[in-house]
Amino acid sequence: MSELPLSCRLALWVTSAYAGRLPLERALVAAAAELDHVSGVERVQDWGSLGERVVAVALPRAGATVSVPRGNPDLVGAAAEAGECCYSPALGVALVPAVAEFGPAGDVGWAARLTAYDCDPVPSHRLEMLSVREAERVLRAEIASATEELTSLGAVWGAAARDAADAALGSGRWGLPP
Repeated sequence: MSELPLSCRLALWVTSAYAGRLPLERALVAAAAELDHVSGVERVQDWGSLGERVVAVALPRAGATVSVPRGNPDLVGAAAEAGECCYSPALGVALVPAVAEFGPAGDVGWAARLTAYDCDPVPSHRLEMLSVREAERVLRAEIASATEELTSLGAVWGAAARDAADAALGSGRWGLPP
């Protein structure tokens, strides 16, 4: 199973399909590639035909459900229990996946059932506020952390890195073009 939650994969692949980068059917297959059966995913096809351009994702945890769209206590409870949901910000509909094993011993597969919940639509300025600002902050922190770690390891950069690799391997350029 993928380490990335199904809701995240659906949000990424389907949003890409809505932008015209690939057919929606292919995006749905790619998002759930390791699953043997998925039910309820046809909702995202409906969202696209109704004009939705993005699928958003919420990854709540116990006591921290602020990312889940409001307006339906059943949705908040189901999303908190699953630890994930994806939703149509413009249409006010969310999908909460339940992934489980199925089949007899020795022939077990994985199935996902996406349950739809109504919720309040999420204004675009609220989505932009959540995603862009937070993503930039996290990215800057991760880059700084990775740079510190590489520096502490004595990492070599640029052309010096290529020369160091060649010297360590004992072969000049190992058949690669400059």
